[in-house]
Amino acid sequence: MRIRRLEMVGFKSFMDRTVVGFDDGVTAVVGPNGCGKSNVADAIRWVLGEQSARSLRGRSMEDVIFNGSESKPPLSLAEVMLTFENDRPSELPPQYQGFSEITVGRRLFRTGESEYLVNKVQARLLDVQDLFLGSGVGRTAYSIIEQGRIGQIVSARPEDRRAIVEEAAGISRYKRRREAAERKMEATQQNLLRVADLSGELGKQLESLNRQARKAERYKALKARIRELELHLAANRHLELTAGLRAAEERRASLKAEESEAAARLAELESAVETERARLAMEERRVQDLTSKEHAIESAARVSEVSTEAAERELYQIAERTRGQAAEVEELKVQAESLARESEQLVSRREELASLGGADEARLAEAEASLRELASGEAAILAEAEAARRAAGEALGRAAGHKSQLAQVDRQRHDLEARLARVRSEGEELASRSLALDGSRSAWVEKLGRTRQLKLRLEEQRGAQEELLERTRSEFIQNEARLITLREELSDKRARLHSLAEVMRNYEGTAAGSAAS
Repeated sequence: MRIRRLEMVGFKSFMDRTVVGFDDGVTAVVGPNGCGKSNVADAIRWVLGEQSARSLRGRSMEDVIFNGSESKPPLSLAEVMLTFENDRPSELPPQYQGFSEITVGRRLFRTGESEYLVNKVQARLLDVQDLFLGSGVGRTAYSIIEQGRIGQIVSARPEDRRAIVEEAAGISRYKRRREAAERKMEATQQNLLRVADLSGELGKQLESLNRQARKAERYKALKARIRELELHLAANRHLELTAGLRAAEERRASLKAEESEAAARLAELESAVETERARLAMEERRVQDLTSKEHAIESAARVSEVSTEAAERELYQIAERTRGQAAEVEELKVQAESLARESEQLVSRREELASLGGADEARLAEAEASLRELASGEAAILAEAEAARRAAGEALGRAAGHKSQLAQVDRQRHDLEARLARVRSEGEELASRSLALDGSRSAWVEKLGRTRQLKLRLEEQRGAQEELLERTRSEFIQNEARLITLREELSDKRARLHSLAEVMRNYEGTAAGSAAS
């Protein structure tokens, strides 16, 4: 296998993609110290599966990633691709024999993740190592000899030099395969010993497992019977709960109807109570108005009584004055009669004196003057008497008017007292009806409260029944899941018993063949 091409990106000092071609003949990398010549050999060793950072001249595997410079930032990935010419396909694994070139790649990220590629397909490190077994190519093979490697080979132990010779002779691959086969045979021997121990141990447990299997069968039958009984019980319980729920629903519907009826009746009673209250308030206002009118009439009656008493007193005074004036009139009449008699006497005397002559004319004139004075006094007295009669008549009229007003006020007072009594009786009747309506309302409210409490209790019972039904369903589901689990365990035990019996039969056949040989 010849190297044809080496591609490096981000590996040590190779930031940009660098491709190194290996043509026929000798290819040499020449340059001053520190230019990165050894990094080419490190890249080849790293892509072939080197796991030691010390062998790559670093402290950790992360040091192979380009760490940046003054003008270039660090990278997060190191990648190396190594391409070989497949000139001996028969020596390679079957899956790679049809390729003319084989490309091996390796990637490393700063996160610590690593990938191996064979022909750009992700592979394992073991696949890469198996690919180069016996070809002389590898991280520890003789194809990569760095500075000081010759001295190590010369001064190495015979075992190490033998490994190099075996690698050059191409037998390391077969030796590796033999070691792997021996490890597998040893592991198989250990497995056989373990199977023998297990078969002996399981042989002891076989009878116990058979008993357990019979118990499991019996348990399965009993569990099926229990399941049938539980299903029957759950079905009966479900039917009971459904019937109870239906009855509760019907009871709830009837109670809801009763509640609606009670609410309507309560609304009617409340409206009637409100109407009666409004009427009672109106009657109370009427009573108040009548009471205020009664107070006004009583005050007017008291004023009228006072006025009547004053009129009576005035009438009495007028009567007294009338009687006095009547007496005075009588006296004046008497005086007038006496004056009339005197006037007649004077007239007679005047006639007598006239007959006697003019000597007595002076006395006659004096008598006539006194007669005129008496006549004028009589007229004044008569006028005063007439005025006194008119005042007395007016006082009597006023007294009669006051008496009629007082009688009218008495009649109005009696009427108001009768109306007030009727209004008070109607108020008492309305109050009793209001109390009766309040009692009926309280009874309906109490009945409505009991209905609501019964509804709440029925809802609680319904919730409890639904919860019990749900719990029964969950228990049924859990029991069914437990039954399925037990069935699976029984199947596993049967399979295990069957496999153990098969292993024992195979072991007995193997032991018999060994004994025959």
